[in-house]
Amino acid sequence: MFNKAILVVDDDSNMLALLEVILKQHGYAVVKAPNAEIALHLCKSFSPNLFIFDLLMPGINGFELCEAVRTLPHAVDTPIIILTALDDLDTRRRALDVGASAFVSKSQLTRGLIQVVRSLISSNGSLTTSSHAPCEKIV
Repeated sequence: MFNKAILVVDDDSNMLALLEVILKQHGYAVVKAPNAEIALHLCKSFSPNLFIFDLLMPGINGFELCEAVRTLPHAVDTPIIILTALDDLDTRRRALDVGASAFVSKSQLTRGLIQVVRSLISSNGSLTTSSHAPCEKIV
């Protein structure tokens, strides 16, 4: 049974499928979007418990998507995980600066993602970190 919903945004269909498998194995419902434009459209009628965004996407990138989601009243405090192949300090800092709650390198996907998801979502759906300050959890 699924109890928490996660919106995953990545332009790589193989990565979307892998994330869906990983998250569903841990009891999360997954809604997938192949780009930021579709994700923003979904956000108009859907309020997930957590977002996972890739950074490098055509059109609106993950940084811009993060900023846009942070302007939505119903999503302003929803945790956002940036999941990307980029793994440099500047990218990590920028992700946190635009409103991400956490950063996970795709190279650490199988070891780190579920830990970060669990740390951001409690059993009742509220944040386990302050909703006004970005989590410094970086994997």
